[in-house]
Amino acid sequence: MTTAAVHPTDLEPSLIAPRTYTTRRLRVRLDAAAVVSLMVFLLYALPATLIVPGLTFAGRPALIVGLVLFAWWVLARLSPWLLMVGPQPLRWACLFYLLAFMLSYLAGVLRGLPTLEANAQNFQLLITAEFLGVVLMAADGIPNWQRLRGVLRVFVWSGGFMALVGIIQSVLAFDIAQYLTIPGLELKSDLADFQLRGDSGLFRVAGTATHYIEFSTVMAMAVPFGLHFARFAEHRATRYAFGCATLLMAGALPMAISRTGVVALAAALVVMFIAAWDWRMRYNMLFVGGAVISALVILRPGLLGTLKAMFLWAGEDPSIEGGRRTTTTSRPGSPSARGWGAARAR
Repeated sequence: MTTAAVHPTDLEPSLIAPRTYTTRRLRVRLDAAAVVSLMVFLLYALPATLIVPGLTFAGRPALIVGLVLFAWWVLARLSPWLLMVGPQPLRWACLFYLLAFMLSYLAGVLRGLPTLEANAQNFQLLITAEFLGVVLMAADGIPNWQRLRGVLRVFVWSGGFMALVGIIQSVLAFDIAQYLTIPGLELKSDLADFQLRGDSGLFRVAGTATHYIEFSTVMAMAVPFGLHFARFAEHRATRYAFGCATLLMAGALPMAISRTGVVALAAALVVMFIAAWDWRMRYNMLFVGGAVISALVILRPGLLGTLKAMFLWAGEDPSIEGGRRTTTTSRPGSPSARGWGAARAR
């Protein structure tokens, strides 16, 4: 156990029953952090359409683990011996979220819904339970900073694997995700196809995600954590490994050809550039960013130009107007005149 992993709060005793105390450093064989880490790995390492046979998309292995986490949290709340008590604002946030959803659900039941809408409503109820299970067990079940860092490490490694799948798809035009299957599971539907976008036969990739925007936002979320571990991991080899994973994610993000991911990553980097980095780190990141851009120019010619056009000519992109297809004549040099094709993206 390193000194950096210890937080003063972790060492304070917690009263869980009369004359019974525990500590956040208590070692257990199976803790919430391990199960949350498993859920994160399954969520990003397996194709999103791979489910348990006979179930809906709520039957993805990762989401089933989320439902187990919800049941675990409910059972733990029934006995004070199973949890450490204390203030937790996320419980209140989840309560308000659940109340809002249940009021909407009740309104649908009282109004009467067609079969298709009723099934969709029940599906959303199941998804909500799975979502809240992850949030509540992460808030109440992860006992200390050391275990939280372990979950974040799994998130970065899973994001790096997802990025590698996306890079292989983009560079080789080969969907390796279709072979990432587990015996006993089945593909509910086809994986996200290679959607044409831009000039020179450019196309979008989604890695193991259901959509290109989801893929780009996951990359944008994981890159800041990857940068953190690339700087502050315990060993030099580990720092290099996290650095490689972060480079993979930063390089894979533009291959989704999505404005959402680019804006999200830019916002995170601006905050870190201003508030978290010293000048040496800023110069290093500018150099690394230039190297990543140069590699993209070589590996995927025209990709950066297409991304630039998505922002400069955003007014002519139907996705900005809610997906409405425009029929006006494009002026010379506009993205549609250069062959964006029928496929549009945010």
